[in-house]
Amino acid sequence: MTQKKRQIEEETVQSGDRWIWGIYIALCLVSIVESYAALSQVVGKQGLYYPLVKHCLLLGSGFLILWGLQRLHYTKYIPFIKVFSGLVFISVIAVLFIGNDVNGAMRAIPVPGLGTIQPAELSKLAIATLVPLIVSRNQVENGVTRRGAILAVSVVCAFALFLVGQGLTNTILLMFTSVIIMWIGGIKVRQLFMVFGVYIAIAGCVLLMNKHNDEKEAEMKAHARNIEMVQNGEALNADMADEGNQPGKMHASRRSETWKSRIVKWKTNHDSLVYMPLTPDNMQETYAHMAQAHGGVYGVGPGNSRECSRLPLAFSDYIFSIIIEEEGLLGGIFIIVLYLWLLIRAGLIASRCARAFPALLIMGMAVMITFQALVHMAINTGLFPVSGQSLPLISEGGTSVWVISAAFGIMLSVSRHASQNTLDKMKKKEEEQDLPKEEQAPNPMQIILDNEK
Repeated sequence: MTQKKRQIEEETVQSGDRWIWGIYIALCLVSIVESYAALSQVVGKQGLYYPLVKHCLLLGSGFLILWGLQRLHYTKYIPFIKVFSGLVFISVIAVLFIGNDVNGAMRAIPVPGLGTIQPAELSKLAIATLVPLIVSRNQVENGVTRRGAILAVSVVCAFALFLVGQGLTNTILLMFTSVIIMWIGGIKVRQLFMVFGVYIAIAGCVLLMNKHNDEKEAEMKAHARNIEMVQNGEALNADMADEGNQPGKMHASRRSETWKSRIVKWKTNHDSLVYMPLTPDNMQETYAHMAQAHGGVYGVGPGNSRECSRLPLAFSDYIFSIIIEEEGLLGGIFIIVLYLWLLIRAGLIASRCARAFPALLIMGMAVMITFQALVHMAINTGLFPVSGQSLPLISEGGTSVWVISAAFGIMLSVSRHASQNTLDKMKKKEEEQDLPKEEQAPNPMQIILDNEK
């Protein structure tokens, strides 16, 4: 048994944890099959094979990122974490001025040759690497220093203030990941309540700002209507329309109204969606629920989805519904188990790490991936209000695939370190057993018994 365990640990040191590799490969295979099935709307415009080839190339580029990161020792990341986080923070601000408007918010920065990148996705990776670094460098015997807690919270809040206009769900995911990392890092209960208090205060400030923007926009519209009645103000209306569409506008009021309408619609539709007429407002939820009902327990089989041609964003925000339709309830459970096992496996590896930073790093990656997956599933099944959230590594999307692949690469790197640490302990134990009896380390229990005698 010991020899077999040693062989497994030696293999892990060379190539990384086999379970993490298996989960990554399984998710990629599911992504290829289900994304292609869900891209029926695109196939009619771009041809039969172009979407499949494009998606495979995207996954291939993600694999290259994973391969490069997993070959590096986790300590090699440390000099680049601050630089990467700084560049991402700049992009989070820059997208407000030079980004493309996606669903009423500035979310994507055009990059020649790559299409677009989404700073909100990059921010998840930045926080999941920077917060572990801060917490690990501010460790004390009883937990985390106050300075470390304040610094970590300040970084998260700085990102959140600029991200909230780009997407509320991404901001919540980012904050949740940071809280879990700090909790695992040993933050005191009093400090944890302080973190929650700061996050709640930030949320309150955002709501007040949005309320003020709503009131100001209402005043401007009322003023414009008054002028229009007097001057037949066609030119003024055109100017105001141009002003509202200028690059750099955060569209805070529109985002606020979007959040409110989604929550109200979720409360209204939660029990009565099946009895309501189909409208553009409830189209996504209705077709998503129809797809899941059509799948039943065993599903209709890969490529036999009925709703993929009608469900908007079936290949990204609602791909879990297509998975259930084609693979059934059993297929959905399989996907859930994959993500949960990733989190469990990360916890087992973290427990074998010799230092705080790699343990927090691998847990940050696993929490980021797993919680995002669970939120996506909750939205698809109607447990959460509608919000654009991709299923990690399965949904179509360039930046998201790269970020998740990078997270897997980091996890594999840490797993190699943990296995090396286990091998070192095994080797040390064997060396002690080979020593003469008088040179071996004394047994603590035997020392206690001797003292009692």
